[in-house]
Amino acid sequence: MVNTQRGVIDATLEESQQWMDRHLPPNDANTYVLVIWAKEDEETWEHIGTVGCHIISPVPVVGYMLRTEWWGRSIATKALQAFIEHWWTLDRRIVEVSIAKAKDEHCVHKMKLETSQRKDQVDVNEVVPEILLAEIDEKNIPSIRVITKCGFHYRGCWPVTQDGIDFVIRDYTLSRPQ
Repeated sequence: MVNTQRGVIDATLEESQQWMDRHLPPNDANTYVLVIWAKEDEETWEHIGTVGCHIISPVPVVGYMLRTEWWGRSIATKALQAFIEHWWTLDRRIVEVSIAKAKDEHCVHKMKLETSQRKDQVDVNEVVPEILLAEIDEKNIPSIRVITKCGFHYRGCWPVTQDGIDFVIRDYTLSRPQ
């Protein structure tokens, strides 16, 4: 898909299968993705996209994909709103994170969005409110609109270089309702 991390549409059935395998058992423990269906007529349903969290820990990262011919119909907004409402009803679990053990700068960045832990208190355990995180290319204005319509708030940005291309990812967070 164009706005995925790879930035291109799958060229082969095998590439699509690799993407799907990341979301099917046993890998579904790391993701929580739902299918978006549309009803073309009285009898025909069509798979038009997905919505969900493609990373669960340490911070759940929410995202969605929609086939281009379905863009501009508020489907992404409605699907994301429904997913968010469903997400907060799921059983919760405590996740322990350690900024000191983060594998890379991006992971540190995500953890710092959720924690308010000071560097001089690394050993202190702290319970922080749960959030959902959305990471969006700053040039993807339609997705930024969808996220903000769903209640997410801008929290910061970070530069990325992938396959020799520089771009900026904007972070948006949504706190769990009280």
